[in-house]
Amino acid sequence: MKTGLIFLAAVMLLPTFCLSDSGTDFIIKGGFVDDFQHPGLRLPDQNFDRQDLAGGQFYFSQPEIFDLIVGVDLFQQKRDYLLEGHEINLRMRDMAVTASLVIPIEFSSLDLFIGAGCGSHSLAFEYVRPRDLSLTANGVIIPEVSTYFGYHAIAGMKYDLPGLPVGIYAESKFNRVNLPAEDIEYKSFAMGIFLSLP
Repeated sequence: MKTGLIFLAAVMLLPTFCLSDSGTDFIIKGGFVDDFQHPGLRLPDQNFDRQDLAGGQFYFSQPEIFDLIVGVDLFQQKRDYLLEGHEINLRMRDMAVTASLVIPIEFSSLDLFIGAGCGSHSLAFEYVRPRDLSLTANGVIIPEVSTYFGYHAIAGMKYDLPGLPVGIYAESKFNRVNLPAEDIEYKSFAMGIFLSLP
């Protein structure tokens, strides 16, 4: 419910940015997620602290008001575990669709920004195991696929390459995902390139 209301608000804001005298950048980025622990996951060694991150987003900027960032992030990691001499292949992933309102601090070629946002996180665990191996008997609990509301603080920079419609982008986020029992908190960092759209 919360996620739907927030994205409805983001959709209502988009015409304000798109139809006004604003700039739009398309960003492709890659990075990592750090210090991620899912409270519902029970494994002999839950080591999903560092995960690979990839994403794409649009950055809408408008003079004298907040800038808007709307995008999709995907991070995942694969791990192998041994239980009773059998190997389990486990992959964890999170697809986050987020929107952020940021305050830009503009210089000649460098723009800094800081702000906050929210979004929808689809957390999933996929695994392969032998049929005769019981996970519950070995104290292993793997959560079902679920979608949760989350929010974040964000800070970053954009650097325009002189004379070119492209530039360098970097961001850092502190994220919190609301689970029924206990929230997930983690940090993420990403760098990439942006293309200024006409």
